[in-house]
Amino acid sequence: MPSRSFQKEAFINKERLKGIKKSNSKRYINGQLVTVDSKNFKIQNAAQILRQNNVFPKLTGGSSSDKFSDTVSVSMAVLSAVGITPVYDQVRDHSFLRTQDMTPLQNPNILEEDRLKELQNKTIKADDKFKNAANPFYNLDEGLSEAKATQLKQLKIAANAIDPTNAAAAIFDLNIINSNTLKLRQFR
Repeated sequence: MPSRSFQKEAFINKERLKGIKKSNSKRYINGQLVTVDSKNFKIQNAAQILRQNNVFPKLTGGSSSDKFSDTVSVSMAVLSAVGITPVYDQVRDHSFLRTQDMTPLQNPNILEEDRLKELQNKTIKADDKFKNAANPFYNLDEGLSEAKATQLKQLKIAANAIDPTNAAAAIFDLNIINSNTLKLRQFR
């Protein structure tokens, strides 16, 4: 790649200097044009390092640049190379309520027992709030259309989908960028 020469004015003008930095902040890694310090940059770099160390699994697809264009599949391959496998259809409930016994609190200062003794149940009449029984408020809505039900199902699937890009970028950060942590043997 030929080097570029600059005049002194290019370094004085801040806007021009920003443009130079922005134009030089892109790199080709595995045939993909990526911006430096982006998530895709980290994932492609991790894939390149793992390929050089002969631990990166083979990607199926067309040409080599087509294989590496899908960031999610490259991320999954990076995670697979370091021994991480996603678990699908996992319950995402991280509550301790099921494992903890329901014993009352031992510290009486936490609950305001005097205020709780003063509380009484009250009956509130709704006659003044909902006067007309023929109000459309009381009519039940129709069921969901098939298109809406399909859309809600897809949204639920998307909410439970696994996005491996954050994990793959974090592994790159821990093993390459951060030199204070121990490195995985695949990155040595």
